Amino acid sequence: MEALTLKKSIGALVTSLIYLFAVGIAITLLFKNPTSPYRAVPLVAAVGLLAHALTNDTLRAMGYAVGGLFGVVALLLLVAIAAAAFGPVPLLSVVTSDAVISVLLAVVLALFYVAGLRRLEPNF
Repeated sequence: MEALTLKKSIGALVTSLIYLFAVGIAITLLFKNPTSPYRAVPLVAAVGLLAHALTNDTLRAMGYAVGGLFGVVALLLLVAIAAAAFGPVPLLSVVTSDAVISVLLAVVLALFYVAGLRRLEPNF
């Protein structure tokens, strides 16, 4: 693996911080309790995937993961708005618990990251 130039290193650092900030926003939007210890699960998953992306020069795949995460966040928010407008749905009380949301976000990040790797590197 070739050494990164200073410009590439700074670009990778800024991109990484933006991705972590975006994951933090997604976590903030979905969790009921802002001090929940479950918030660490998707954040640790994002840091692990980001470390993998940086060491293997697949930062674009992490972009796919963050984009997919926001797609799922938007879908969950639309479902929550619909439930508020049309009445409660029993399944939503299970799906919106902090424990389920934390695992869901971590799995979504991992799945979209792998999908991004497969899209960028077909022989993966």
